[in-house]
Amino acid sequence: MKSKNLIIGLLLLVGILTAYYFFTFSNKKTSEPLTENPVTAKVTMAVVISGGSRLQADLIKSLEIDKKYNIDIDLKPYGVAEIPALVASGAVDVGSIAPLQAAKLLEEGQKVKILLPIFKPDGCYILVHPGSGIEKVKELLGKRIGMSAKNTATYTFSDVVFSLNGYSLEKDFKITNTAFPGLIPLFEKKDVDAVIGLCDETVTSDLISSERAVGVDNLQDMWIKGIGENVATFIGMLTSKSDWAETNSEKVQALRLVYKDLFEYIHSHPEIYDDPKIRESLQIKSDAQAEVAKDLSKKFHPKPEDVDQQKLTKFLDIFFEKAVETKVLESIPQENLLAD
Repeated sequence: MKSKNLIIGLLLLVGILTAYYFFTFSNKKTSEPLTENPVTAKVTMAVVISGGSRLQADLIKSLEIDKKYNIDIDLKPYGVAEIPALVASGAVDVGSIAPLQAAKLLEEGQKVKILLPIFKPDGCYILVHPGSGIEKVKELLGKRIGMSAKNTATYTFSDVVFSLNGYSLEKDFKITNTAFPGLIPLFEKKDVDAVIGLCDETVTSDLISSERAVGVDNLQDMWIKGIGENVATFIGMLTSKSDWAETNSEKVQALRLVYKDLFEYIHSHPEIYDDPKIRESLQIKSDAQAEVAKDLSKKFHPKPEDVDQQKLTKFLDIFFEKAVETKVLESIPQENLLAD
């Protein structure tokens, strides 16, 4: 009898414990939602994997800045001249192009939106050979100049800047256009007297630190002189098709936050150029080159506060007005190029 009562008691205890467990678990599920990692949204980005672009790409992925804002930036390497067409066709979600390229795409009926600035022209020096005696732009008149392809960010910006300063690239200089990597051997062999548009802290720092080139002016200073005003100036813009920007507003906001964090990191950590992995990735060969790169980095990469719609609007208004004034652009874009 005692054995039977003991069994009954144990069965009751098991039943009570089971009921308590299910009640507690069920109540927890309904009152405390399960915390799961949000699904990251992929963004395909066309990038030039060299210099400043390479640094930005390396840091975004190594620091996982994109994942912090629940996106996964899928980097696709391309030549700089290929990117405008890739963005316009939607082959990639976003890519860096120049403001003039965006305006010309609109003229061709290709609707695009500028999302944020990612490069400045402050470090885009006009480089000449040491001992050439050339110290000013006007001393380059009639001389041979190497430049990137005509549809690249540096060429289109230079076209406007030189026009503002009273020069015509095509009429006043002997221009040789070639893909970006080809500019270095062109200059090294002295097939040209100068190069314009090596907007890349790796290449420029290498040439200057090894005393193979001297900077005589930069595009930012020429721009300020040409417009008579010091405004935030940008040469590379992260851009997408209009419909992509309009249907992916959360991704657009996330990209802006990613780049704000990125620029904050770059400007507050100049020692990144002392990191062996960064040096290897960027092909920085010496301490002297690293020091020049640190200085150029501050000039190429915007500050976090530059990711600002008002600053960007002011620059674009002035830039397009001057581009039309100098006949580099046919008309000021009637459609707002900036994404919300």
